[in-house]
Amino acid sequence: MICSHIRVSSCTYYLNKVSNYYHYHYYNKETMSFIQNFVARFVPIVKADDEEAELVDPQKVLRESCAEKPNCVKFHTKLTTCNDRVNSRKATAETCLEELIDYVSCVDHCVSHDLFSKLK
Repeated sequence: MICSHIRVSSCTYYLNKVSNYYHYHYYNKETMSFIQNFVARFVPIVKADDEEAELVDPQKVLRESCAEKPNCVKFHTKLTTCNDRVNSRKATAETCLEELIDYVSCVDHCVSHDLFSKLK
């Protein structure tokens, strides 16, 4: 007997706890299974195709093409010149933040014209 060393009232309590534990977990498994089946009927499951070609981020492609446009090349040249000047000095308070913002703004402005038409 499982509870031979425990008083009868304690043994009954122990057996009730064990049976309630198993009933609770069995009931939860049934409930979860029901919920999963119910949701699966109404929510489609989308899986990625392994054969599908590797996805290319259209924003990166557009950034590369926009960076080559003359108005953005002008800002990139200013940024490169500033960066070289700052890196040539040992200690300087100058930063190239303004040039960086101008260049990134130019590229982002160009990308914003075509990006949303490329998204699926």
